[in-house]
Amino acid sequence: MIEEAKQKIASCGIRCTHQRAIVYATLRESRAHPTAEEIYTTIMTRHPDLGVSMATVYNTLEALCDVGLARKHAGSGKTGSARYDAECKCHPHLRDRESGRIVDLPPDLASELFDALPQNMIERIREQTGFDVQRICFELVGSFKNGNADNHPTDI
Repeated sequence: MIEEAKQKIASCGIRCTHQRAIVYATLRESRAHPTAEEIYTTIMTRHPDLGVSMATVYNTLEALCDVGLARKHAGSGKTGSARYDAECKCHPHLRDRESGRIVDLPPDLASELFDALPQNMIERIREQTGFDVQRICFELVGSFKNGNADNHPTDI
């Protein structure tokens, strides 16, 4: 996974250090849309002798976002911390308004949601506003029933 991460980073034209590769690999392994702090904690648990600083994690995540290898989701919830996703294709999210936690909408529901958009909606938006839509991203904000998100990945 680390070598693959190094190749991906290098292919985007940014300097690839071992620390950057570890940060990217850790993000790619997670399906939980982790915060920078969660990524840092995971790295320090798995690689305590690596010497990665919190600043390195933040700077690497920003660099990955700049070259399209990651997406940053604005913070919300109690901590207000931004969350990161290595899956850069548009896909709908569920965001818990209390914790700020983000999970992916299951693929079958995501397809149904996108299919429900009227066929001519994008054209109508362009005609009425002059805005050229380049992508559509959904974030559904609410709370899990009884605070229970057990059916969704929490790994990092």
